[in-house]
Amino acid sequence: MSFRPRFQTIGVVLGLVLGVALAAGAARGQQPTQERVAAGPVSSQSETPPRSSRETASARAPALDLSKDIDSLPQTEALGDTLMARGRYLAAMHVFDRVQPRSAVIANKAGVSSEHMLMFDKAKLDFEEALRLDPKYAEATNNLATVYHSRNDLGRAEKLYKKAIQLKPASADSWQNLGALYYSKRKFKKGDDAFREALRIDPGIVERTSSRGIRASGDKQNTAEVHYHLACAYAEAGRENLALEYLRRCIVEGFHDSNRMLHEKMLAELRTSPVFLKMVEDMKKN
Repeated sequence: MSFRPRFQTIGVVLGLVLGVALAAGAARGQQPTQERVAAGPVSSQSETPPRSSRETASARAPALDLSKDIDSLPQTEALGDTLMARGRYLAAMHVFDRVQPRSAVIANKAGVSSEHMLMFDKAKLDFEEALRLDPKYAEATNNLATVYHSRNDLGRAEKLYKKAIQLKPASADSWQNLGALYYSKRKFKKGDDAFREALRIDPGIVERTSSRGIRASGDKQNTAEVHYHLACAYAEAGRENLALEYLRRCIVEGFHDSNRMLHEKMLAELRTSPVFLKMVEDMKKN
């Protein structure tokens, strides 16, 4: 997921995330600092992001006086984590670039900071460095995929998301990002399956990554179809409010097949909802 996302440069931003999971050290035996991009993808710092995935262990870092000139403070991972947690991504990026010794985790965090600043070329180099230092680093693999995803290089992004999942099958962020990518390619069945897996692994991933957005091709009809499929995925996962919200969006965007909604198996749990029935009634009138 996952997806915006905030890191997108082209495409329609939908209201879900793709996973840039800002996850940085958990899998490497450290405290995770963040996990997120999403269609925009969710980028990971180290599961975490999706997404992604964005709880931060930075809050546990020692208290630092950030009123001082950042350059005058010790350039440590803890300082970078604190800056990231406060949304000071450019300053965090400069700190992570100076941290020694250089490790896969530090390079990955530098890439996440760069991606937040929309500095995709630098983010790509940082994630590639992380993978040279640790070729089996699932979060860095996911994050490199989000760079290609944001550039609309869906072929490379898909291969990397799948590799990240192979390295870490329980990564909700990578599953969510892959689902968003499939929606972008109009492979809706595969997208549904990937989102269903993300929600199975982490039912709370939506709340953690919803500010990211997912990418889709720019035509209005496709956007409506993507939102319809997201509604189905959330309904099947028991997330009634989110399902109804995405149904509302797809109707606003031009979806008018009330018969399909009434007979959609994945929407069966909504058929007793007054809100759902009102939507169908209004569609028939229009």
